[in-house]
Amino acid sequence: MYDKKSDYALNKLDPDAIVYNGVADTYRLTREDFSNEEEFLRWKTISDLNYEDTEKSQRSDNECLSLSEDYDAPSPSVEELTLIRLRNQEEAKGRASAIRRIRSILTERQYRRLWLYCVKGMTEEQIGIVEGISHQNVSKSILAARKKVLKKFSKQGAKMTF
Repeated sequence: MYDKKSDYALNKLDPDAIVYNGVADTYRLTREDFSNEEEFLRWKTISDLNYEDTEKSQRSDNECLSLSEDYDAPSPSVEELTLIRLRNQEEAKGRASAIRRIRSILTERQYRRLWLYCVKGMTEEQIGIVEGISHQNVSKSILAARKKVLKKFSKQGAKMTF
């Protein structure tokens, strides 16, 4: 069950406002505080999700408290959580774009072997067994793929880190 005085509860119980418990007072952002209805509804949805995530996180933290940990750190604000989510989304888009670009310069076989090696953590020997070839052939294929990727991305300052 959730705390009925939490930001999550106050926000859910007031469908016409985004409610935030400040240090000294409770603040309400209503539809009139936004330029249009769509913008209000978008931010209302974001705040509901953030408050719900925070509530669930606090509940799970309370269920398994460790005496050795320090819990005096303040919880991140809604704004901080929103910024973290946006940053994570941007990073995910960047990773997806890089993967598409890598895939476009490699053969299907090179991409598959590089993926198994770098992402799935398989050894060259394991990949060789799965594909029915020697680990030396896998090694050559992965090395060639790495060189292609490095050559393509070296113009952008990339270094071989895989």
